[in-house]
Amino acid sequence: MKDCVIITSVVQTTNKPLNYSKTRSVYSHQQRFEQTLETIESVRTHIPHAHILLVECSPPSEWMEALREKTDQFLNLEFHELVNHHPEKGLGEKTLMLHALSNLQEEYSSVYKITGRYVLQESFHLSEWEETTGITFCRTDNYGVKDGIHTFFYRIPGPKLPLFRDVLESYNGVGACIENHLVSCLREHITHVEKIGILVRWACYEHAPIL
Repeated sequence: MKDCVIITSVVQTTNKPLNYSKTRSVYSHQQRFEQTLETIESVRTHIPHAHILLVECSPPSEWMEALREKTDQFLNLEFHELVNHHPEKGLGEKTLMLHALSNLQEEYSSVYKITGRYVLQESFHLSEWEETTGITFCRTDNYGVKDGIHTFFYRIPGPKLPLFRDVLESYNGVGACIENHLVSCLREHITHVEKIGILVRWACYEHAPIL
């Protein structure tokens, strides 16, 4: 079985604030489109055998058609209140991921998730991820819990997809961010790596580190 890479993306964002930032995106729609193309190309380079599934939430446009042509599978919710307007960004993440997971075309050895506009670098080594046995995340202390995780890139082994889907379903955006919800529910199933090798483009900040 081959692998699948899910790219979650919203090229045409609204101006609705998030619960942690008044600015939903510092990048224009054109920039977000071009950055998402970079994401796709980086996946083609560093995970070349993978089936690329991009899940969008933007109106039909030439941008959407260009993204469709660059991917193996293209899904577009076009507009969804939780994705486009809700202040809790984790609910948008949940919505896009569940839609993608519900539309997988076959069984995969692993499913990777990468946030659109983030770019895999030469310091990314796929072999480090293929050797892990659990649901694999990069460790971080950003969220104030022991063994916290980033969700802009992670790996789900095929046999653990039902478990992961159930945990996503249970997230309601109350009391914890999606990162901490996943840690709380999946702790015994998680494997950590200490770095990814990815250019991080947080939507709300112009600072773009490589982690």
